[in-house]
Amino acid sequence: VTGVQTCALPIWILYAHDSIVGMYETKGIRIGWVSVNEVEKGYLVEKELQTGISKLKEEGADIILACPHWGIEREYLPEDYQIVVGRKCIDWGADIVLGCHPHVLESIEYYKGHYIIYSMANFCFGANRSPEDRDTFIVQQTYTFEDGVRTDTSDIHIIPCSVSSSSDRNDFRPCVAGNNQSKRIIDRLNEYSVGMGVALDYDGNVIR
Repeated sequence: VTGVQTCALPIWILYAHDSIVGMYETKGIRIGWVSVNEVEKGYLVEKELQTGISKLKEEGADIILACPHWGIEREYLPEDYQIVVGRKCIDWGADIVLGCHPHVLESIEYYKGHYIIYSMANFCFGANRSPEDRDTFIVQQTYTFEDGVRTDTSDIHIIPCSVSSSSDRNDFRPCVAGNNQSKRIIDRLNEYSVGMGVALDYDGNVIR
């Protein structure tokens, strides 16, 4: 006996799914999110999204994320129903919408002072060893709080990335895109986001 004691602490992975909402607290700020599968359930997810957002508000969430699994695989523009649901999420009280499922980039929309990211594509994806389209990105948005009260929200900042650090295969190690590839990804996002109130410069910042 050396007098030194060790113990294994549990590692919790927080998640949200359908009627189960997630809540994470850091430095006194409560971040909540709701996640649904529109591909499987269609319009039925609307009630889950609205109820989940309301529940997070009641539980004191300072920031609310809506994360729908939606859209058509390998389509670069959102279908009409994505736009309808995305905007409803903001109307119901979500601060940002972060979409997934199409496996490729889709448009970014600025709606009533908030952002709807229709698809961030794949980030770390193990189901395809050599995806044809490897473009993806990280979304950064800053929320400023003073004495627990939100005082400011920044525009989003986009960091273009690749799903793989290898050029000839998927090594399951996403990486930040190099300068030329970064510009190409920004150009794609700008093309897809025409008419949606978002244009990005080559540093990934929204142009106002």
